[in-house]
Amino acid sequence: MKTKTVTDRPELVTSLQEHVRQMSKRLETGRQVRVWDPLFREIFAHADEITLTWTNLENGIEVIETSENPDVVPLIRAHAKKVNSFVAEGHKAARPPWAGGRGRGQRP
Repeated sequence: MKTKTVTDRPELVTSLQEHVRQMSKRLETGRQVRVWDPLFREIFAHADEITLTWTNLENGIEVIETSENPDVVPLIRAHAKKVNSFVAEGHKAARPPWAGGRGRGQRP
């Protein structure tokens, strides 16, 4: 799956690129994120079957996420869809109320 995340805010470009590098490293080392989210638990359960490559763009980043395992491909697609919702809806989508409030275990 190929995805592209871009911004018209130059001050965010480096953050986008760094975030992808950090998440790639976490996938590589098995340091899970969003353990309360079933999709992310499954992604990390199959981390050794996922290849992630990226190309920095002037205004963002292009990511290619692949797997030879046909059972993992739907997870990759679901992950791309979820990331799109994070971009479109912001914090509300990234940290829904049922996941612990406003962040890091705080209640609303």
